[in-house]
Amino acid sequence: NKIAELTYAPTEGVAQFMEKYHELSWIGTNVHFLLGLMGFACLALVKPYYLYGKNVGDVTACWIGAAMALCISIVNRGISQGHGQMADASMKFANNLGGLVVSYVKLLLKECLTLNVLPLISLGLVLTSIIPFTRAWRSTREIDKRD
Repeated sequence: NKIAELTYAPTEGVAQFMEKYHELSWIGTNVHFLLGLMGFACLALVKPYYLYGKNVGDVTACWIGAAMALCISIVNRGISQGHGQMADASMKFANNLGGLVVSYVKLLLKECLTLNVLPLISLGLVLTSIIPFTRAWRSTREIDKRD
């Protein structure tokens, strides 16, 4: 944990500290946690369709959709409030979850431009994954057209 291991110049508060020294890791942790929850919700959605069929799957889809809409609404409200009561009210990472993801992608690209090896490999792998994803998408659409 770098916060405990390193010495930092004092800041006015925790929010400024995180923004100044650990913005990428802070936003990345939040984005990955939230996307992980959404991924789990997608897995919970798919299982009833395979096990019990369309009727149960449709009911589950409605429940999971309602839960995710409420969760994202709560998260968006928290993100839009920024860092709470600070002198500079404009100081926040984003206005909503989409903006937070965009901020995260910008920080990742900025990190890749530092020409460190692992961020470049990571970016290359993500870009390379577009090719098999596109092939899988096309083959699925072709199968649907035949049926």
